[in-house]
Amino acid sequence: MTYEEFKNKYNGKWVDFDKYYGAQCWDLAQYYFTECLGLPSSVLSGCGLVSNMLYQPKRAELDKYFDEVDTRDMHPGDVCIWEYGHIAMFDHWDGRSCWYFSQNYPLNSNSHLQAIPESDVHAFRLKRAKEVTPNVERDKYKNQIEVKVDNLRVREEASLNGNVLGYAKIGFYNFYETKDSDGYKWYKIADSQWVASKDEWVAVYPAEQHQNDYINLPDWIDERCIFDINTKEMLPQTLKPAKFNGLSYKVYSYVDEFAEIETRDYGRVLVKVTGATPITHEPQYKNGNY
Repeated sequence: MTYEEFKNKYNGKWVDFDKYYGAQCWDLAQYYFTECLGLPSSVLSGCGLVSNMLYQPKRAELDKYFDEVDTRDMHPGDVCIWEYGHIAMFDHWDGRSCWYFSQNYPLNSNSHLQAIPESDVHAFRLKRAKEVTPNVERDKYKNQIEVKVDNLRVREEASLNGNVLGYAKIGFYNFYETKDSDGYKWYKIADSQWVASKDEWVAVYPAEQHQNDYINLPDWIDERCIFDINTKEMLPQTLKPAKFNGLSYKVYSYVDEFAEIETRDYGRVLVKVTGATPITHEPQYKNGNY
């Protein structure tokens, strides 16, 4: 959600996030932090008077996600906190005054645009996270998502409380696991890297099944390591091509340098694709699973 979308959604409304004390300036800001910026509610929670965000210990939480910026260089959507105890989002400068998207200023007013004197105000801009895992080319044989919005947050865990590691750019990403948490479907795009999905953010493309791909393990290989399908960690078991005069397996999908196969004894696992394990459209060996 962009700042403009947030403003359009709540303009003219009274909002009460915590259901205490009615519609305060804090309530609108808390919706902005959690809905628009995707931050955990704990950033603003427990501050009491909102000006306490300017001082420790709450200032440490603010600095984790924001940089303080010069009030002469504010951008739409920057968060502004006044020392006397008000919080609002900067909207624009009309040549005479700064206008903010605000609630309860004047007292008991709903969410609206309001010119507010600039004295004793501090402005904060959301940190621009670093890009984490790069996007990839579209591949119909891999589980992929298409990120449709710029700077979609990548978190360390599948939770809104997970640390923000960076952002995903617009484009395609392979995914290796899914979870439901905090009202979102989460997709694991790399180790300890998760993105949350909403229809307008992400399109999902499940891998198409390979009809004619087989990975072949030649009979001169004594043992071949296999890997967990979710974590890609090496398993203690191995395949033994030499024992069976070579093994061929149907490929169900490709995950990075691995092929997903179905084994008789170990179920679905990953095996590395290398020059020694050719991919063909017909199985080369009669033993295996295809």
